[in-house]
Amino acid sequence: MSAKTDRVDKMALLRRSHSFWLHSAFNDIDGIIDMARIALESVEYDTMVGTGLSGGLVIPILSKEFSTYFAIIRKEYSSHTNQLFQGNIGQRWIFVDDFVNTGATRNKVTDAVSDFCPETVFVGTYEYEHRSGRFTYA
Repeated sequence: MSAKTDRVDKMALLRRSHSFWLHSAFNDIDGIIDMARIALESVEYDTMVGTGLSGGLVIPILSKEFSTYFAIIRKEYSSHTNQLFQGNIGQRWIFVDDFVNTGATRNKVTDAVSDFCPETVFVGTYEYEHRSGRFTYA
């Protein structure tokens, strides 16, 4: 197999995986909300924070449903904004993502929130793509 064919195959796989993620996330948004309601029912927080595509799409929906603040932390500055932080953060916040593998993204977000809002408390992490939604305390 040539390098060009291999690259084309990888790009097709990447497009399918992103398409699958969007379909799974938004095909059953009620299911995501229901799982979050169960996983977060005893968690005391007033803000959801995330990053990237999943954060920008899912967190506003969950935040509206649960009447919380939300913020999106950008991975880097872009040409359309000079802010790495967009949104509002209350006193106690949770990191929301589809899944956490190494924790590197969560750690970057935690550091960024500490820089922007040092008086806030990081409560833990909610992973909405886990089989039944999973919350892990900090």
